[in-house]
Amino acid sequence: MTEIDYNKLSELVVKYQKGDASTFEQIYNMTYRTAKFTALKILNNNESDADDVMQDCYIKVMDKIGTLKDPTTFMSWFNMIVANQAKSVIRKNYPRFYEKTQE
Repeated sequence: MTEIDYNKLSELVVKYQKGDASTFEQIYNMTYRTAKFTALKILNNNESDADDVMQDCYIKVMDKIGTLKDPTTFMSWFNMIVANQAKSVIRKNYPRFYEKTQE
């Protein structure tokens, strides 16, 4: 896995928050592999579900990035979105599995 340049990522997030939509592709390229890895781990390597999660997550990021107060925390914030979205898929698609793992 490639390392993320968090300073560069923070700069891109600030630019995107200020309306520079052209930076979103760079944010996507910098974060996709790490986020997909997280989704796959939570979803037991289910590629199809992980792809759906990733699509939903980037849509949420585009919609909610303005609420992020500290751009240096973007990756943590984004990973939380990925984890929550993946857990939502488990709850929806595999409710009995999710209930058993929570005991």
